[in-house]
Amino acid sequence: VVFLQGYPGVNSIIALLMCKWYNKPAAVYAHVNIEEFIHTFLRIPKVCASILTSLSIKLLQKAYWVFAPYPDYPELHPRQSITPLGVDIDQFSNKHQGKDPNVFTVGYCGRISPEKNVQLLRDMILRAPEHYRLLIVGDGDIEPHPNVQVTGFVDNPEYYYNKMDVFIMPSRTETTSLATLEA
Repeated sequence: VVFLQGYPGVNSIIALLMCKWYNKPAAVYAHVNIEEFIHTFLRIPKVCASILTSLSIKLLQKAYWVFAPYPDYPELHPRQSITPLGVDIDQFSNKHQGKDPNVFTVGYCGRISPEKNVQLLRDMILRAPEHYRLLIVGDGDIEPHPNVQVTGFVDNPEYYYNKMDVFIMPSRTETTSLATLEA
């Protein structure tokens, strides 16, 4: 079984096509509402967005099983089940070890991409008082600034959550935001 996290996406679509080609079952965790994602974030004409939505849903229906993050996710597949995300509370308990009391740290965890709206946080920090810092735990491109620290991908986000005074998820759309649950 091939497990796909994060449908729709170019990689997921290619993987579904490859599963079909090689006659392998695919289980898909569809973490965004496909229609909402395509119509909101792809800047293409409505007709193209509607066609792409229909094709994406048709392709998703080729999967063996579909997991959705919340109960009112659109019913797209006969074998669709709700699988909410969760976190280990003990792992992500607030310890504030090594926190600098003279710095107010605003934090974000996730990829840096347009739909995540991380640029808004950067712009906010640049207008904030001098003792404010932005800690971005994740990968992507963002213009460097002395008050903005980008860690890149990490295996231990709990370490960085504990350095934050406040966590902000500026994303324009989220389903079950694992980073928010962790924070």
